Amino acid sequence: MIPKVKNVLKKRKVQLFFLFLICSGLAWFISNLSESFPNTIVLGLDYVNPPDSLLMGKASKNSMEVRLEAVGFQLLAINLRDKKLKIDLSDVEKGAGLFYITPADAKRQLQQQLPSGVQLLETDGDSLFFKFYKVLVKNVPVLSAIGLNFAPNHLLDGPLEIIPDQITVSGPKNEIDTLISISTEAQALLDLKDDFSIEVNLIKPDSLENTKYSLNSVQIKGKVSKFSEMVINVPIEVLNLPQNAGIQTFPDVAKLLIKAKLEDLKNISPTDFQVFADYGTLVKGEQTSLGLYIGKRPLSVYSAEIIDNKVDFILKRE
Repeated sequence: MIPKVKNVLKKRKVQLFFLFLICSGLAWFISNLSESFPNTIVLGLDYVNPPDSLLMGKASKNSMEVRLEAVGFQLLAINLRDKKLKIDLSDVEKGAGLFYITPADAKRQLQQQLPSGVQLLETDGDSLFFKFYKVLVKNVPVLSAIGLNFAPNHLLDGPLEIIPDQITVSGPKNEIDTLISISTEAQALLDLKDDFSIEVNLIKPDSLENTKYSLNSVQIKGKVSKFSEMVINVPIEVLNLPQNAGIQTFPDVAKLLIKAKLEDLKNISPTDFQVFADYGTLVKGEQTSLGLYIGKRPLSVYSAEIIDNKVDFILKRE
């Protein structure tokens, strides 16, 4: 019984020892964090407000090693948070073709963004150098790379709508001088039966690394309608006949397979179309048949196809 009591007391003493050790360690750590001392850290740099009409290209560095003096709590907070400070380029200086910010100006800007009580002792002592481009701005049309596949007996009713159909680009003259259009990403829409509206990203050429775009994506809309087919007979008109000559074609009408919305088909008549044969295209010695082509068709017709696009003929001299 007595040995067991001694073991329990011994364990309690060990636990109390470690508890006091942890508490004293925390007290020492907190005491040190309350004291002010110097420390070297690396700050990320974020460049803002470039001069008007100029576009920033590359900077000599995107981070800077600095020496700070602050109490431990502040230094710990700076190390734990995102260590990125802004460099204002609105008053950047120019000399010998280069744009730069002096170490003194950089130090002043950084100090203004540090918490109260944190002293910026020194920077790495280097000037910050920048490359700027003269900005050229222009509008370019947007081209769709969307592939459309329709369900049977369905069609695109009207033109595809791109919103907006052009964007503004700005960048170095040598980059965007040759830019005449910008395309959307390729995407396939399958088995379409209903109207659609999708947002599609624009493709930004890798070669235009310093070019800015007013938009990253556009909206593409389309109206889908169900269509039907029918065959109509249209009289054939022959052009460029020789003087004092007549002609008889066999047959004298062309059969057209047309596709349109059902409500539009009801209002279509042969007089809405023209089918021509051009006698002037014949080569001597090969005057056996004439090719046909459609000269006029209503806008409401989705497609029109001549079923037999050649006819025989007899030329009649008067």
